[in-house]
Amino acid sequence: MRRRAEERRRKLVEKEGGSGQIASDGRRLFWSEGVLDLSTRVRAPLPVSPALVAIDRDFVYALGPSTLVRSPKGGGQAETLYALTSTRAILVGRIALDESFVYFAETATHASLHANLERVPKSGGGVEVLQRDVGVGYRGVAIATLGASVFYASVR
Repeated sequence: MRRRAEERRRKLVEKEGGSGQIASDGRRLFWSEGVLDLSTRVRAPLPVSPALVAIDRDFVYALGPSTLVRSPKGGGQAETLYALTSTRAILVGRIALDESFVYFAETATHASLHANLERVPKSGGGVEVLQRDVGVGYRGVAIATLGASVFYASVR
């Protein structure tokens, strides 16, 4: 019974959500185009779409092509943590979280093969460039955190 319910949830996300990154807090699924409450099956949009998502205890972080936002997981007003200032730049790859920061990659142009690995405080504030000229693969840049370390790789 439990397996069938999980299968139905997965199929619903596959049908509705496209191919973006998926995160779950056990009560809700967060993916590229929305949020699905698993108990009521009510679907709601994310503040930016399509988006890559990451979650912590209180917020869902959504990275669109030109904006990084956070929203309370239970619903509420989205807050922009970072917005591109250049119309030629694009945010690429995945996002990662640690206790204090959101990590992402930004290219100078849509066709660029290099990006800057950056971070912004979860509560908002200035962007810090951690590494310049990170190679960008066909699918962007993968980013992960472990303790005080940040790892990244070009995704082909």
